[in-house]
Amino acid sequence: MALPAEWFGYGSSPQFAGAAAGLGLAFLSQRYLENPIRRKTALGAPKAAFSLFATALAASVILALPGFVPAAADYRLRAVFGPKGAALAVLQAEDAYYREHFNRNYSGKSPPMEGQGNNGLTCSFDSQNTPERLINCLTRQASDHNILVIGDSVGRDIYHSLRRAYPNTNFLMLHQSSCMPSDVMLKTVRCFRNLVQVLDAARSAIQIDAAVLAFRYRANEWVAVESNLDSIKMRFEKTYMIGVTPVWRAKPASLIRRMDDINPRPMEVAKTDSQMVPWSYGGLSKDARKMASRHGIEYVDIEPVFCSKLTCRLWLDDDIHKPIFWDQAHLTRYGIEALGSVIRLPNLGLN
Repeated sequence: MALPAEWFGYGSSPQFAGAAAGLGLAFLSQRYLENPIRRKTALGAPKAAFSLFATALAASVILALPGFVPAAADYRLRAVFGPKGAALAVLQAEDAYYREHFNRNYSGKSPPMEGQGNNGLTCSFDSQNTPERLINCLTRQASDHNILVIGDSVGRDIYHSLRRAYPNTNFLMLHQSSCMPSDVMLKTVRCFRNLVQVLDAARSAIQIDAAVLAFRYRANEWVAVESNLDSIKMRFEKTYMIGVTPVWRAKPASLIRRMDDINPRPMEVAKTDSQMVPWSYGGLSKDARKMASRHGIEYVDIEPVFCSKLTCRLWLDDDIHKPIFWDQAHLTRYGIEALGSVIRLPNLGLN
């Protein structure tokens, strides 16, 4: 009996395919493991005992293989999703790569930092970190001249892009997830507690030539950054505000799963697509430029790196192996490299 392709995910949900696989394993388990044990025949003879052991071992390997061999997870995605599976496998690989190479933060749970040299760790504000640890994090990674990035996890992507744009310049970062660079209450979270005091201590400890404010722009929230702009500008003559990177309503993987098999990978997203685009990136950028201008801050618009007037890209060069985003807001290594190839800080005097 040939099972229809739809049962395995082609044009239907992956949950159904998973349920079918689960029923199959349950049947095999009952026939070759449970029933022999109930009949007390499984261990009655060497041949039967060996068969029982081999069956159990094979089942364990099949279930555990995707966790130990990444390629197995890729094949599983390709089998379940068909033409979509290749794109989904790439996104899954970029998720893992990002967490290992870019999501690196010196938090309150990190052991004391020792040695000297910039290893790409952000210095993170969190409930368990202290101002003294933050300053130690900065000074351990500082050089004679430094540029300080302040922002959230989206700002962290920009930090990594700036390090590629200016490989001979030392960038440091003060980081707090889901927070714009301002000492404010955001819902139930206190963002960048005592930021001004930390900046004063940092300026006393190391040479900071410029500050870069980089963060995710959420409508109705991002404007809270204005409360600290004058304080930051007062301390750093050269201050830059970066914006705006796209923020999606859904992960690219979710969008791909919704696509049909004929068009398994969307090249771009229309700005009018309300299922993916929550607000006007261009409108946010205009407002951010005006805010920066009011405080004498240089605004750097990076939205054109990702979006044209009508659409935003999801892939570089229409290449399935080069997604720009791996989730709703964070860049892949290819997105970080692409931004790093074009982002510039005007009037900074750097090459």
